[in-house]
Amino acid sequence: MKYNPSWDLLHRFSETHSRERIPEKHKELYDKMKTISDGEYFPAIKEDLGAFLKFLCLLKKPKKIFEFGSGYGQSAFWYLLATDSSHTADSTSSIEKIYLTEIKERLWEYYDSLPWPDEWQKKIYYYKGDAFKAIDVLKVEEIDLVFMDGQKARYLDFFKKIESKLNKDAIIIVDNIFWKGNILKNLNNNSSFNNEEINEEIKIKEMSYPSVKGIESFYNYITNSSWYSIFFPYYDGVLLLYK
Repeated sequence: MKYNPSWDLLHRFSETHSRERIPEKHKELYDKMKTISDGEYFPAIKEDLGAFLKFLCLLKKPKKIFEFGSGYGQSAFWYLLATDSSHTADSTSSIEKIYLTEIKERLWEYYDSLPWPDEWQKKIYYYKGDAFKAIDVLKVEEIDLVFMDGQKARYLDFFKKIESKLNKDAIIIVDNIFWKGNILKNLNNNSSFNNEEINEEIKIKEMSYPSVKGIESFYNYITNSSWYSIFFPYYDGVLLLYK
């Protein structure tokens, strides 16, 4: 008999699996972040994607991380879990600096209110403003890991700006690349999908159109470049890039 587990069941198991592996000493910080996310209805990354970020840090051992759109630091929580992991003896010395950027002023206070461990706080630079400006002001260079989760309409412009600041073997993680399926309507090659099916499943809201066009432009640019990419079906889609 063919078994087709529901997406909701897989999602709940994935979240629970990741949440249960958060060390007890970091649960207070995690719980406060979760309270903010639930109260603000802010689309912060979920536990399974967070655990994936931690796993990448354990494998890649990045020294410098840069984010385009950081909210109140939820992803940094998962990067930094890798620094006190027992999986690798030298993990505590891998991450030197995490550049977080956030343009929404209402989120700055949340970041400042969180009980970050002192040893973690020393590794974080939380830039209150535009990520594009932060790259210049902070003289960002030699980045090993990039997480893109800011304004979708600006994805391609950001990518082009940060690309020259990357180390040779850098990894880029792009969130919301599927954007509720809207990019399927205008991809250069969507022959694998029936247009009637796409039109039935996907309704583009006028307010999200700039985001749709931004993600579409970025996706088409990447698929025609020398970057290797792989898609992961976390929530609204995650694209992993490596060159």
